[in-house]
Amino acid sequence: LVPKLKRLRLRPSLGQLRLQREADEAAAAVSGLPEVRICVQPEQLRAAIVIDRGDGLVPCVHLELSFPQQYPHRPPKVLQVAPDEILPFWKYDGRCIQLPRLAERSWSSALGIADIIWDLLQGAAEARGIEADIGEMASSD
Repeated sequence: LVPKLKRLRLRPSLGQLRLQREADEAAAAVSGLPEVRICVQPEQLRAAIVIDRGDGLVPCVHLELSFPQQYPHRPPKVLQVAPDEILPFWKYDGRCIQLPRLAERSWSSALGIADIIWDLLQGAAEARGIEADIGEMASSD
């Protein structure tokens, strides 16, 4: 009985393996952006993103990415944890942020966390004043 249980829990899913690999890539992608912090938890199929300019003029935004068991073949959901109010630069379905790439028909398994962060930052760029940082990030790819 014990060896059978060990076999069941030792195998990470395809999504967990992919998230482990993407964690380093996403950290490298935002390393030049001090206002963006990311924490990926592949075992729980989750990631947290914090966008904070630190100037007090624009609220600090906490986002949570929830990945389905079928990731990377199905898109993750992006939930805004804080602030409570809806921000004008993103579209929402309840508390979930609706990005064009995250629609079932638009999603590709070639996309990853860095692409999602890019889309989030693009949507918030004007309101947050980080257009120059996004331009530098795009040119480094």
